[in-house]
Amino acid sequence: RQWLLLTDTGCVPTVATLPVRAAIGALRGKPFSGSVSSMSLHSNSARAARRPELLIVQTGTTLPSVRARHGDFPEWFRRGLRLRRDEVDVVDAERDALPPVGAYAGVVVTGSPAMVSERLDWSERTAQWLARTIDAGSAVLGVCYGHQLLAHALGGRVDYHPNGREV
Repeated sequence: RQWLLLTDTGCVPTVATLPVRAAIGALRGKPFSGSVSSMSLHSNSARAARRPELLIVQTGTTLPSVRARHGDFPEWFRRGLRLRRDEVDVVDAERDALPPVGAYAGVVVTGSPAMVSERLDWSERTAQWLARTIDAGSAVLGVCYGHQLLAHALGGRVDYHPNGREV
């Protein structure tokens, strides 16, 4: 099994194909060594007994017309990573309780129409959870709102550009 490692470059994902463990290691800054065949996620028999290793934290939803045709943000990531529905868990950060810290090897934080600078309660709780999750050793990727939330969670400043929007 392979994962696509996505990196955010101005809300435009950059994609590289890596074995699962190598992708998680790369997110943690560890070099990959070993063969692809020895890097399988887990056996089919163990799959049913284990929780997925990837969590998608949904921080918003796309436009209704887009959602009707293509699904919502978590579905986009699941398809892009070529994972089946049973290989990924999804939690809605606005409505659901976040799982225990360190429960997942990898976490993807989606985009949102919300603004990190608004400091909404659910967003602040998610930022605190993300900081603890990173400290526990989970690999975390944020895209658009998600990368802004990660910056905030790790002590960065997220705000409006003083000169307005750049295109």
